[in-house]
Amino acid sequence: MFELLSELHFEGLAVGLATFLIIGLFHPVVIKFHYYFGTGCWWWFLILGISMCVVSMLLDNNILSIIAGVVAFSSFWTIKEIFEQEKRVEKGWFPPNPSRIKEKNDTGKKNAVLICAIAAELLNLQSHIHRHFSERSKNRLI
Repeated sequence: MFELLSELHFEGLAVGLATFLIIGLFHPVVIKFHYYFGTGCWWWFLILGISMCVVSMLLDNNILSIIAGVVAFSSFWTIKEIFEQEKRVEKGWFPPNPSRIKEKNDTGKKNAVLICAIAAELLNLQSHIHRHFSERSKNRLI
């Protein structure tokens, strides 16, 4: 019996189990990170993915190298999923973070105020230019 077990290779099963657990871990990570940080955290996963690619290439142990590669590409996939999660929240499939809704509304209000201020300045500039050219026209006629 021990001879049979010593001839079998369990590396494939170990990598398969690790892949299963990594993918299972990244699913709630997407949900939680989107809830607390929104889509702005995507670059964290880019850095993690690139780092794990480097680690994967530097490791001597094949199993650990493969697992690091799985973490790397799971991180890259998470970038896509973070943006997909935004759409899922908009559809109502997941709850939005109330504090982030306030931030979005505040940003929208600030942008609206800024646009109104720019529009008012442009109108002021337009009336100033119109007066300037009207006075020049009057002076030429006289």
